[in-house]
Amino acid sequence: MKILKIAVISFLLLIFVLTAAFIIFLKTFDINRFKPQIISQAGSVLNRKVDFEKARLVFSLRGGVSLGVSNLVIAEDPAFAKKACLTAKDISLSIDVLGYLFQRKVNISGVLIEGFRVTIIRQKDGSLNVQSIAQPAEGKVQEQEPGKVSALPALPAILIASLKGSNGEVAYSDRTFEPPLELVVSDLNFALSKISLTGRFPFTLECSVLSAQRNIRAEGQAKFDLGTNEVTLSDVKGETDLKEILLEKIPVSFPMTKGAVLPASLSGTARLSVEKMTAGPKGLVAFAGEAWLENGSLKFAQMAVPLKNAQLHAKITQEKILLNEFSASLGEGAIKGQGSLDEYLTKQKFKMAAEINNVQLEDLIAQDMLPVKAKGAASGQMQLKGQGFTPAALSSYLSGTGSIALKKMVLKDINVFQLVMAKLSMIPGLAEKFEASVPERYKKALVEKDTALSDIALPVTIENGRLIIKDTVLSAEAFSLKSSEEVGFDGSYAMEGTFLIPGELSAGMITKIPELQYLLNEEEQIFVPLKVSGNAAGIKLNVDAGYIAQKLLVNQAKTQLLKMIDRAVGPKDPSPEPLTNQ
Repeated sequence: MKILKIAVISFLLLIFVLTAAFIIFLKTFDINRFKPQIISQAGSVLNRKVDFEKARLVFSLRGGVSLGVSNLVIAEDPAFAKKACLTAKDISLSIDVLGYLFQRKVNISGVLIEGFRVTIIRQKDGSLNVQSIAQPAEGKVQEQEPGKVSALPALPAILIASLKGSNGEVAYSDRTFEPPLELVVSDLNFALSKISLTGRFPFTLECSVLSAQRNIRAEGQAKFDLGTNEVTLSDVKGETDLKEILLEKIPVSFPMTKGAVLPASLSGTARLSVEKMTAGPKGLVAFAGEAWLENGSLKFAQMAVPLKNAQLHAKITQEKILLNEFSASLGEGAIKGQGSLDEYLTKQKFKMAAEINNVQLEDLIAQDMLPVKAKGAASGQMQLKGQGFTPAALSSYLSGTGSIALKKMVLKDINVFQLVMAKLSMIPGLAEKFEASVPERYKKALVEKDTALSDIALPVTIENGRLIIKDTVLSAEAFSLKSSEEVGFDGSYAMEGTFLIPGELSAGMITKIPELQYLLNEEEQIFVPLKVSGNAAGIKLNVDAGYIAQKLLVNQAKTQLLKMIDRAVGPKDPSPEPLTNQ
């Protein structure tokens, strides 16, 4: 019995000595002595050049064995770029050694990555730079007999309880676009738990996209497919505050939007729910989700006031965005619509039906964008379709039809009647006699600074990016204008029409200025052909001087001819002579 007791004590002392020796070994062991071998083996496995500044091996009774490296660099595939594919300030992982010794399982309780940067490049052929990681180098593929399957080495099961990263950055370059799409996800923090190579596992992330601070928060499930090199996300819920987006970064990261009509300011809460998204070497191969905008506000440079209380709901696939509904208030009025956007990453083919109600013109379009300042209320509907949102694309492909009703229209700081009359300077004495020729009931309207127009409904057509209004009649107290107009998205404006003065006013003007009788039409109205052209900086109004001159000359020639005939014939004789004497 005494011998057994001595044996047990001796065994425990041996275990204690071995454990102490193992701890002392781990504490004093310098893993950096093996740095060249580690770099060589890692580079061989990853098929990339690998380097790090310092490695460490730490043991504790609570945490087990911890491995770590600082300033890790994994080189890029030379076929893609010369910069590093991955860099990390610090990587550490905790390993359960006993689990490996007794169960042939490598249990990694946690992986921490600090200050990392990953570069993902997609070539025009769809290949990704990360595909070549851990692939055999060219010329090193072992040949094998036909029909014989090479045996894979038996590797221990690797279980990772969690993977966390902080202060990271992912730079994505997609060269299938020309110029390439360049998107940087910065200030990235993420956490993956219960990681599996065969099933789904949860993740959470926070990052900054097109912003100076973290503006994206999301959580969901992820799954890796090592056979196809694809990643599938499912049940993803994400949210962002749109006011944190730096809009000037959009055309930098997405060159295809350069020159497109983008908002000058944006705010609101955007939510995204992704049922499934799969991406890989072929790009985005599957996507099904929904998006919402709540309490949004956006303003375009062409608008005087922003859209407020904007609400939006859309369904998204990998090829199409279906806008179920959109609504917003604009000043005292409202706008709503629905539509679709096909091939939104490439051709951007869109269709839209929009309706406006009681929208003030001075709110809808900035007055300095109009050739003539105007106020009034607009209501109506439009159906639009096109391809692309750049000015060039809108000018080439935008088309549509609709009807706009204008009420209480006033042209500011312009008296159209006076402006037209000033263009008839070729009529002698018009300027001096004009005021005296106007009947009393019209005098107030003709001296007003502004021009008030009657309510009107305008049929509108959009062709090749130009808004066309044909065969309309604008009426005011002292005139009516039959015309057709064209307005371009570049601010250009053109109008051709006829200026008509009511019969009563025409008759009063003719009594003082007889030459105006030569401009009467069949309805006894003074008729003046007009042309207006210009852009947002100003317009130029011209009367058809050739037409006016011709009318005056022809009628004056007729008058002179009649006078000459009258003088030649002479006064009538009450007792005419016989025909032979004449």
